[in-house]
Amino acid sequence: MVNFLPLLWVFAIWQLVGGYISIGSAVVLGIMLGVIVDDTLHLLLKLPEPQTSDIESRATYLQLFWTHYAGVIPVICFTSLTLVLGFGIGLASDFAPIAQLSLLSCMVILLAWIFDVFVLPVIYQLRRQSINDN
Repeated sequence: MVNFLPLLWVFAIWQLVGGYISIGSAVVLGIMLGVIVDDTLHLLLKLPEPQTSDIESRATYLQLFWTHYAGVIPVICFTSLTLVLGFGIGLASDFAPIAQLSLLSCMVILLAWIFDVFVLPVIYQLRRQSINDN
């Protein structure tokens, strides 16, 4: 869900401002879904797994979680910035499908970065807490 929402929101905004689905914009779906999932997987695979469910262990786990998370965020930021700058070059193109692909790609990557950095940890913690409570 975290990976699909940026795509959905960008294409909803694209439709609202009068954009249309072209070859360039359709290609964005496949390319960007792969990029978004890759960043999310790198983030999730670096996070620690909780071992027990007692209160002291939860506090230790949260501290360990944020330590690991803080170590991965600079990498995610760097790759996202690099991709936005790379696709941003295409914004200078006079060929409309390339310009659309570049614009939509930049928007999707930026929104996916926001989701990975701010929304994903909240969802991850809520999911872990619901699993531990059951």
